[in-house]
Amino acid sequence: MFMRKVIISFILFLCPIVFSSAQGVTMGLDECIKYAVNNHPKVQIEMENGVVANSERTQAYWAYFPTIDFSTDVSMSLNSTDKEKSLSNNPKYNTLFGNIYALKLQMPLYSGGKLTYNYKVSKRNIEISQLNIQLAREDVAEKTMMAYFEVLYNAYVVAQRKKMVKSYAYQTERLERMYDLGGSSISDLSQMRAALSKAELEVSKAMLEYDKSLIGLKRVMNFPISETLVIEQDMPIGITSTDFKGRNVEVKPYLENNLYLRKLAKEVETKEDGLVVAKQYSYPSLILNGLVKSNSNSLLRNGSNKMVSMGDQLRNNLSYFVGVTISFPIFNRFRAKHEVVKAKGSLAISNHNLHEYRNGFEAIILQVQSEIEALDTQSKLSENNLELTRTANASLIRKFEEGAISLFELQSSNNQLLEAELEYMYFRIKLQVKTRVLN
Repeated sequence: MFMRKVIISFILFLCPIVFSSAQGVTMGLDECIKYAVNNHPKVQIEMENGVVANSERTQAYWAYFPTIDFSTDVSMSLNSTDKEKSLSNNPKYNTLFGNIYALKLQMPLYSGGKLTYNYKVSKRNIEISQLNIQLAREDVAEKTMMAYFEVLYNAYVVAQRKKMVKSYAYQTERLERMYDLGGSSISDLSQMRAALSKAELEVSKAMLEYDKSLIGLKRVMNFPISETLVIEQDMPIGITSTDFKGRNVEVKPYLENNLYLRKLAKEVETKEDGLVVAKQYSYPSLILNGLVKSNSNSLLRNGSNKMVSMGDQLRNNLSYFVGVTISFPIFNRFRAKHEVVKAKGSLAISNHNLHEYRNGFEAIILQVQSEIEALDTQSKLSENNLELTRTANASLIRKFEEGAISLFELQSSNNQLLEAELEYMYFRIKLQVKTRVLN
């Protein structure tokens, strides 16, 4: 009996350390969601993609402006002197260095709409990137919320199972005292001890489920697994049911505010612009070219007095060129048709994806609303059942005090009350999760 009391004391007093806020970080639902959104890699990746999208937009903007390149060519050659002017029969060779300096300018005048298309795409990519960031945040927040409520429910299960162990332990001690006084049979005592052992086993199972759900919450939040996370368990669970009065009223606001639908619509607009550009694939392109060029030569040694200075050479050899390059695509008709076919196919696929997701999302809204209505009904029925169970349990307690019922009947009523409370909490949490997901 001493060992059993030690085990019970361990379950009732040592296990709650898991829920204690003496160590670790204590967070409520809002804190968990905020932490997850700020630290999850999925959100960080989308934010990095947003930086790239901003850079691409800047690049597409500057594509309208001319590009200016400076180049220099360095060459070396050997020049020989005349034999007649040479004091010896062998000619002399002088090393001559040549430098060509050029400043080249190119500016697109007409590109068949490609530059405009690229700029529009870059702007839409920024909008899509912002939508992706919001989608990532909402996805992480939703998963965190669901994991949080799972932990909250499992914590409540542990608390209920511990209450049951405490009740069985109290009744077992009473039977032991009655047995010592000869007022109870060994059969009744053994039956109560077996029930106590089973209740202790249920606590152990509940603790395991709690630990698993807590690890799952940490993973969703990207919270360090080795650190202690404690959730607030006194959060009131308030339910705000959404009553729809007709199919158009219930679905339209959700369709308009859905971020993924807006993203797909942006992609369709991009594919439509791409089709317009593809039809202009066989159009000519115009590029303005400008060139400023000059060169100079110099001897390596013994020739500085015979050569004009570099500055004079650069000024004397300075030349300018301005022209327009017109490119006509002549033998690429098949490729132009291929670009149009590819653009049409891409646009059709985007439209199919948009309509498919829209129809599927509409079905999900109706399904979730149906589940909410069912859970609301089940929650109300569970609440009524809980009130009736409490009333019946109070009546049985009075009967037990009067000696009208046995201890086992009273304990059975206590167990039913604990299960009714657990069932009520289950439906309330499920209803809370579904309502938050829908909204």
